[in-house]
Amino acid sequence: MNLPEIPAALVFIVDSAFNGTAATGGFAG
Repeated sequence: MNLPEIPAALVFIVDSAFNGTAATGGFAG
């Protein structure tokens, strides 16, 4: 992972958890 990808991945995981699925995650749209 590149340094910018680390926080992005964490946000993606957290957003996915809050939204239920990765498809509705903040980073996925």
